[in-house]
Amino acid sequence: MDKYKLTTKGKSFMSKHGLAQELLEAGYEYGKTLNLEERDIAEVMITSSIQELVRLKGAQFARNYVDYELDSMSEKDVFEIQRGPGHS
Repeated sequence: MDKYKLTTKGKSFMSKHGLAQELLEAGYEYGKTLNLEERDIAEVMITSSIQELVRLKGAQFARNYVDYELDSMSEKDVFEIQRGPGHS
Protein backbone atom coordinates (compact mmCIF):
# COMPACT_ATOMS: atom_id res chain seq x y z
CA MET A 1 0.00 0.00 0.00
CA ASP A 2 3.06 2.26 -0.07
CA LYS A 3 2.02 3.89 -3.34
CA TYR A 4 -1.20 5.05 -1.62
CA LYS A 5 0.55 7.24 0.90
CA LEU A 6 -1.43 10.04 2.43
CA THR A 7 -0.81 13.46 1.01
CA THR A 8 -2.02 16.78 2.19
CA LYS A 9 -2.61 17.96 -1.38
CA GLY A 10 -0.70 21.12 -0.59
CA LYS A 11 -2.53 21.66 2.71
CA SER A 12 -1.72 20.79 6.25
CA PHE A 13 -4.06 18.56 8.20
CA MET A 14 -6.31 21.05 9.93
CA SER A 15 -8.32 18.56 11.93
CA LYS A 16 -8.87 14.93 12.70
CA HIS A 17 -11.82 15.09 10.30
CA GLY A 18 -9.47 16.14 7.49
CA LEU A 19 -7.20 13.24 8.36
CA ALA A 20 -10.15 10.83 8.32
CA GLN A 21 -11.19 12.06 4.87
CA GLU A 22 -7.65 11.52 3.59
CA LEU A 23 -7.68 7.99 5.01
CA LEU A 24 -10.99 7.23 3.29
CA GLU A 25 -9.73 8.56 -0.02
CA ALA A 26 -6.56 6.47 0.25
CA GLY A 27 -8.71 3.42 1.07
CA TYR A 28 -10.91 4.07 -1.95
CA GLU A 29 -7.88 4.28 -4.23
CA TYR A 30 -6.37 1.09 -2.85
CA GLY A 31 -9.77 -0.63 -3.00
CA LYS A 32 -9.94 0.03 -6.74
CA THR A 33 -6.89 -2.19 -7.20
CA LEU A 34 -8.84 -4.98 -5.47
CA ASN A 35 -12.00 -4.33 -7.49
CA LEU A 36 -13.87 -3.12 -4.41
CA GLU A 37 -16.56 -0.47 -4.51
CA GLU A 38 -16.26 2.64 -2.36
CA ARG A 39 -19.32 1.47 -0.41
CA ASP A 40 -17.48 -1.73 0.54
CA ILE A 41 -14.46 0.25 1.73
CA ALA A 42 -16.64 2.66 3.74
CA GLU A 43 -18.48 -0.23 5.40
CA VAL A 44 -15.34 -2.10 6.41
CA MET A 45 -13.73 1.11 7.67
CA ILE A 46 -16.77 1.82 9.85
CA THR A 47 -16.75 -1.71 11.24
CA SER A 48 -13.00 -1.66 11.85
CA SER A 49 -13.19 1.76 13.47
CA ILE A 50 -15.94 0.64 15.84
CA GLN A 51 -13.95 -2.45 16.78
CA GLU A 52 -10.89 -0.29 17.43
CA LEU A 53 -12.91 2.17 19.52
CA VAL A 54 -14.19 -0.76 21.63
CA ARG A 55 -10.60 -1.91 22.13
CA LEU A 56 -9.40 1.56 23.10
CA LYS A 57 -12.32 2.91 25.13
CA GLY A 58 -14.61 -0.03 25.91
CA ALA A 59 -17.93 -1.24 24.55
CA GLN A 60 -20.15 1.22 26.43
CA PHE A 61 -18.18 4.26 25.21
CA ALA A 62 -18.25 2.94 21.64
CA ARG A 63 -21.99 2.25 21.83
CA ASN A 64 -22.68 5.76 23.15
CA TYR A 65 -20.49 7.32 20.46
CA VAL A 66 -22.18 5.37 17.65
CA ASP A 67 -25.63 6.23 19.05
CA TYR A 68 -24.65 9.92 19.16
CA GLU A 69 -23.49 9.85 15.55
CA LEU A 70 -26.57 7.95 14.37
CA ASP A 71 -28.77 10.53 16.07
CA SER A 72 -26.97 13.17 13.99
CA MET A 73 -28.19 11.68 10.68
CA SER A 74 -31.03 13.43 8.96
CA GLU A 75 -33.57 11.73 6.77
CA LYS A 76 -32.19 13.62 3.75
CA ASP A 77 -28.87 11.72 3.87
CA VAL A 78 -27.12 14.75 5.31
CA PHE A 79 -25.31 14.69 8.61
CA GLU A 80 -25.79 17.36 11.17
CA ILE A 81 -22.32 17.13 12.66
CA GLN A 82 -22.76 18.00 16.28
CA ARG A 83 -19.81 19.23 18.21
CA GLY A 84 -20.11 18.56 21.89
CA PRO A 85 -17.71 17.61 24.64
CA GLY A 86 -15.33 15.02 23.25
CA HIS A 87 -16.66 15.41 19.68
CA SER A 88 -14.39 18.01 18.12
